[in-house]
Amino acid sequence: NSDNAINTLSIIDVLPYQNDTMIVPDKTGAYGNRGSAFTTVPTGPVKDADRFNIYYSTDAVKGTLQENLAATWVSSVSDWSKVTMIKAVLKPGEVIQKGETLSFDLPCVIEDTLRIQEGESAKNTLALSTDGEANFLESYWSTVEVHYAKRDVRVKKVDKSHPEKVLPGAKFNLYLKGVEGARDTWI
Repeated sequence: NSDNAINTLSIIDVLPYQNDTMIVPDKTGAYGNRGSAFTTVPTGPVKDADRFNIYYSTDAVKGTLQENLAATWVSSVSDWSKVTMIKAVLKPGEVIQKGETLSFDLPCVIEDTLRIQEGESAKNTLALSTDGEANFLESYWSTVEVHYAKRDVRVKKVDKSHPEKVLPGAKFNLYLKGVEGARDTWI
């Protein structure tokens, strides 16, 4: 959405990954923390982008915008789960009118891992350029946050030495496993 018509637009999307940084440096040249706790994994191509040429990169994300712009960009990939960055370039002759809003759809899932904790999130931003990629600004982020369904746990306590022997009435506590300082955190 712009106050002026746009006839040149490049968009770079570095997909979220654990401990990621902003795509565009701040005024001091530093890349701030974007703060994602996990990776989002594409499951298919960008949709609803008829006015743009869409490119994908499977290169490892680099530390600077210039390095990421120099990545290998292709118009199709065989394994969507390998895509790390997306580039959208407004097609020649296309114009985004003043006040017009465009939307894209990128189908994604979160990475399949047990290390993602309740309430953790991935943040996605876009780098936008309207001057032939000489200068970029970074969008506000969108966030996906993980919330697990709470379910009752049924446990059958058995003797470790004799697994066939059930221990009725045995009492024990459940704690979070693999989380720093969770010894005193009840589930």
